[in-house]
Amino acid sequence: MKKNGAFLLTLLMLSPVWGDIVSLPSCTKQRPEVSPVTLSQIGESKAEAMAYFARFLAAAGRDSGKAVTCLVNAMESDPDSSELVVFAAGVMITREGMEHSEQFAAAAERHCDSPYLVSMTANALLARKKNDTAVKLLTVFAQYAEKNSFPAEKQKYASGNIALLAELLSDAEKESEAEQLLSTFMEKNGYRNDTLVLQQELLLLRKKLDHLPVGAKKRSFPWFLPSEEEKIQYRLAETEERFSSAVRNGEDLPEISRFRKLVPILLAQGKSADVLLLAGSGLLKLPVTQKDFDDLALFYQLVHDPVNEARIRKAALTEFKKTDLPHLALYASSLRRSGDCKQAVLLFRKCLKAGMTRPELRVEAVLAESGAGNWKEALKILEKLPYTPVRIRMETAILTKAGQYHAASDKAMQILKFPLSADPETAGKENRSRALFASLAAEKAGRMDVVVRLMESMIAVFPEDPELLNFLGYSLADRGIELDKAEKLIRKALAKDSANEAVLDSMAWVLYRKKQYAEAEVWIEKSLKAHGGKQPDAEILDHAGDIAHALRKETLALARWEQALAADSSGNIDKRLIRDKMIDLWKNMR
Repeated sequence: MKKNGAFLLTLLMLSPVWGDIVSLPSCTKQRPEVSPVTLSQIGESKAEAMAYFARFLAAAGRDSGKAVTCLVNAMESDPDSSELVVFAAGVMITREGMEHSEQFAAAAERHCDSPYLVSMTANALLARKKNDTAVKLLTVFAQYAEKNSFPAEKQKYASGNIALLAELLSDAEKESEAEQLLSTFMEKNGYRNDTLVLQQELLLLRKKLDHLPVGAKKRSFPWFLPSEEEKIQYRLAETEERFSSAVRNGEDLPEISRFRKLVPILLAQGKSADVLLLAGSGLLKLPVTQKDFDDLALFYQLVHDPVNEARIRKAALTEFKKTDLPHLALYASSLRRSGDCKQAVLLFRKCLKAGMTRPELRVEAVLAESGAGNWKEALKILEKLPYTPVRIRMETAILTKAGQYHAASDKAMQILKFPLSADPETAGKENRSRALFASLAAEKAGRMDVVVRLMESMIAVFPEDPELLNFLGYSLADRGIELDKAEKLIRKALAKDSANEAVLDSMAWVLYRKKQYAEAEVWIEKSLKAHGGKQPDAEILDHAGDIAHALRKETLALARWEQALAADSSGNIDKRLIRDKMIDLWKNMR
């Protein structure tokens, strides 16, 4: 097996040259990785600078411990900052953050006038199963809310905290405390017809009704007084009517319900940046800008989550009614990485038609067209790019994916004509990389004379290189030619890299070609074990199936081939050929 694999598009994406392509530019300036001191020098206070730095660290998934330390220091210097509590909720899901959960919760207790801030902190605590601390925080809030009133824009979130506290008390088998809490707040005008409080009251009454003892269901003396069960049923009917009326009058507040459900999920998944965005987009009444969405999209890009990145970029386009080309290109790029190449193609074509001609945009458009199977369109876009080794690699990959192997080989050979670096060491590495690339394309086209010529010329320069030795040895073995020479090359590669699963597989394969099946089985088992518990490569599993079949181990052969089909995700094996081998074996086993 060749270490690089036979699929040229994979080689292109992993090639060192690919790193020379600059990624799509952000339409807003990315936050620099600077220290709090540098930020404070541009006019921000120490606390603000630390909070800014902590937010970046948390959102970018960097050093969460450093972010927490910054926050702790900032809170000590500015204990009345509500913004710092927001950041604390964002980093509280980290291991380091939870070590300071008591301190962060205490800080939130000083801001009970901000019910949404209390809600965010409580949900962060619940996401990490700090239920007792969350109950303590919400209890302090309830005491504050009992004595103070909130303006209309905060009232709905205040009631959400009361409902959440009642739910937690009920879950802890403290129904009487939960009932007293709800009773107190339903007497207050601001909570009387609130849907969340009423809904929690309904749940509590139904739970109480289900757990009534048998004696409470019968009337006692005097007989005309209702039983305990009837009292609860009366209250339940009254509360249901009030709840239905509140919903009919438009007082249902789905946004706070969604918030309470969404925040713990995001925190549990480590998506603290989404929590910060939620905080900014109305729940905390902080100003939210396009930059906030860009920062969140950047977070998902850094953690390689293109689906969520595309979701955020689409939300930004909708929120700000922006159709400017840079943001459209960024959205298209995220769609392409998430696998939605067809939609990405439409957006990239719109950007190109409108006059966006930056090379990095064209590269992204090429990848989208290729991913959608539009080979001709991808090649047309490439024609507008400078004629460089990078362009040759991309054109070769597209032609290979389109099944035009001879054209791909001709194109790949052109990469050898480009001048090499002036530095001898760098030039040697470039020449080796280009020869491997051209050899891969030539082998795919069946041009073994080209493969042998290129690899022998490289082995003459790098005689101890295990990758070159293995490449040529396996290529000969796979064609069933010059098997003694192939074995010699592979054994020399093994002497330099004895734990490499690809070289071990090559050794097994050349022995299989020489019909030394028992010895081949020993080497293929070594290759399978060399993966360290990970899923072996599909090509190795295919070879294992062939060797087992040659040894008349039919059941094992079928199992290996089935594993190969399941493991192949990049088209490195001929699935139709494997299925045909399985069908033939099934027929013979009958």
